[in-house]
Amino acid sequence: MLAVIRLRATPQAVGLVLVVSVCVALASQPTGNSPRTESISVPRLDSAPSLEDFVDMRPSSELAGKMARVDKFTQWIPRDGEPASQETQAYLGYDQNHLYIVFICFDSEPHRIRARRSRREDIFRDDRVDIFLDTFNDQLRSYVFTVNPFGIQADANWIEREGQQYDRSFDTVWDSRGTLTDRGYVVWVAIPFSSLRFSPERTQEWGILLGRFIPRVNEGSFWPYLTSRIEGRLNQAGTLQGLADISPGRNLQLIPYGFFRSFRALDLRDEDQPQYVEESADFEAGVDFKTVFRDSLVLDVTVNPDFNQVESDEPQVTVNQRFEVFFPEKRPFFLENASYFETPINLFFSRRIVDPGFGVRLTGKAGQFAIGALYANDEAVGKSVPEDDPLFDEKSHNVIVRISRDLGRQSSLGMMYTDYRLSNAYNRVGGVDGRAKISQNWVTSFQGVASASRLTDGTELSGPAWDAVLQRTGRQLSYTAEYNGRSPGFRTAIGFLPGSRGLSRPGRPRTRRVFLRPDIQSFRQVLNYRFRPEGDYLIAWGPDFTLNPTWNFDGSALDSLYSIDLNAELVGQTYLGVFYTGLVERLSPEDFEALPEKTRYSSGRKGLYWSSNFTRFFGISGEYAWGTVINLVPPEGEIPELSNSTQGALGFTWYTTRFLKVEGAYLLSRVLDRADSSSVFNNHIFRSKVNWQFTRRLSTRAIIQYNTILANPKLTSLETNRNLNFDHLLTYLVNPWTALYIGYNNNRRNIEILPHEGGSELIRTNDLNNDSWQFFVKFSYFLSF
Repeated sequence: MLAVIRLRATPQAVGLVLVVSVCVALASQPTGNSPRTESISVPRLDSAPSLEDFVDMRPSSELAGKMARVDKFTQWIPRDGEPASQETQAYLGYDQNHLYIVFICFDSEPHRIRARRSRREDIFRDDRVDIFLDTFNDQLRSYVFTVNPFGIQADANWIEREGQQYDRSFDTVWDSRGTLTDRGYVVWVAIPFSSLRFSPERTQEWGILLGRFIPRVNEGSFWPYLTSRIEGRLNQAGTLQGLADISPGRNLQLIPYGFFRSFRALDLRDEDQPQYVEESADFEAGVDFKTVFRDSLVLDVTVNPDFNQVESDEPQVTVNQRFEVFFPEKRPFFLENASYFETPINLFFSRRIVDPGFGVRLTGKAGQFAIGALYANDEAVGKSVPEDDPLFDEKSHNVIVRISRDLGRQSSLGMMYTDYRLSNAYNRVGGVDGRAKISQNWVTSFQGVASASRLTDGTELSGPAWDAVLQRTGRQLSYTAEYNGRSPGFRTAIGFLPGSRGLSRPGRPRTRRVFLRPDIQSFRQVLNYRFRPEGDYLIAWGPDFTLNPTWNFDGSALDSLYSIDLNAELVGQTYLGVFYTGLVERLSPEDFEALPEKTRYSSGRKGLYWSSNFTRFFGISGEYAWGTVINLVPPEGEIPELSNSTQGALGFTWYTTRFLKVEGAYLLSRVLDRADSSSVFNNHIFRSKVNWQFTRRLSTRAIIQYNTILANPKLTSLETNRNLNFDHLLTYLVNPWTALYIGYNNNRRNIEILPHEGGSELIRTNDLNNDSWQFFVKFSYFLSF
């Protein structure tokens, strides 16, 4: 009988067992990687093949006929090990500058192929093909190139690690084309060697996986055979042979940019005199310089860097949250090669660097070492305080260094160091981490760090933190045990270290990694089991169990979370589930001064969730949960109370044509007083987004979002707030670095500045008044030498 193991030992003992198991696993690792089971030798071509050589669903020229062919694609999902339901052929070759791969994808129902002329990266609901290239053949990291039937691109890095394995922040320049036919579709891909990093050897051996996805039947198939019965993906890749006398070259790149805007914004730096500032013509310019040396290391230097974010954040509920809400990075400089700086403890959260003036970064591989180093200053603090503040016009300085050594067998050992300085304050964090593959299904990892800090008031703090994980991955049974510890004195100024209740999105408790505040220990266990009937409609179903108790460092209990999910996967990318989550939280006078002593609160919620892309025109998703939560925003001077709660989310995606995409979302968070069911607050978020793709390069999108908080002042310290935002963007995108953006944003809120003697005051009103607007033009151009 499978069950989640209950913790009976002390957290220190459990952590010690996990850390020792990692060290033993690392010490006992055999050298070398897992042997490849299949290989393909690619021929050198005299000239480049074209899409037209294959539009008849066969190689129709002498050149195309010389290319190497693979065609035995096997299902990875849903029926692991069975032949693919549709025939796929792939042809490979190369010349001095490019690797060429052509997919011929047959389909017995070509009218049901899902393909849209969408924006770059927005193709994951389409039929598509994947190319994985492990260019260092280390079975730890690979490039991923994805193309839909119209040749629209997406690219990423794949990293063998626990949690999120795709790093979609990666962008590079490559070519792709595609066309639908009466028997399926054909995709042509040309990947420049100048866009890849690999060893400087004369002859190359790379790992390779070729995949095809058919979303209407939830099918993914690969060559060579890739199974979900064992952990890892790159250890199952084939070997790409035959590449010789190739190089990325010096590959000098220059990316100048210009950013022009006129705007109006609310200035709140002086609390006694809020005011609006306007600028009719504000211009910024800068340049990014990139060079590659030793074929595998990339140096980026940027002067007045382009850190402007043109894409808006997805909506999230941020009220009545005990800890900070995580918003992902969207700025280009920080996105590229972000995975080189990722460790189990999030020591580098790039959105902490708000307004940099200069940045430099080194990333890549040197032999068995993966290297990441970054420096950026930040002018945000000095600009956000009044002129009489000691920190006025000060800049923070941020240094991040990460080095990891491959040990073979998808295992590694690394270190990380971060340094933050602002005036006489500092924060330094350093430590080691490792990952070891114990068997085909089991992996373990750990990280141990320590910090030393001086706050702006002169207070000095120091202390350790650690994280140890033991994880099993299988086709039916998966299990994770994770032990976290953060000492009372541990701090990370440029990391992400709040607490979390395990909410991935409002309305549904999930079992993702918990980011913890200081002075806490946690032992998280997650058990998943899937029954796999793999029928015509029902593919898989099963339960998820989560248990996550936490303690202070003095051994006293803090919070405890447990949850049970029951979910099912059906054809048409359809997922259904129900859940129950229980949560025990203990709040102290440090959290709320009105509390006389530590107080225990027990809450629980149940709910359901669903999502489906059953048709190629329409997709829906939704969540609904009800139960009890703590009112964390009581009136000033009062203690938190347990309250009734309703949370929900509803979303849809409508493809009216192959060119037009309409999205809508509604988020609800409602808290009610348990005594008389009167409202504490209601938070509603409505969002509508329309994207029209005129051509592969030219698109426009518009977003309208309305966010309102309706607060009861007798039961909460929140104020009634209404916010209406309109955002429009016209994009001409040649590649990730050559682009023209023209945008306009207008924001209206129920606020007004009321002047009075000696200053002014920001007050709430019943009307929506314009508090900010911006018109901007941004242009960047990619030059390669």
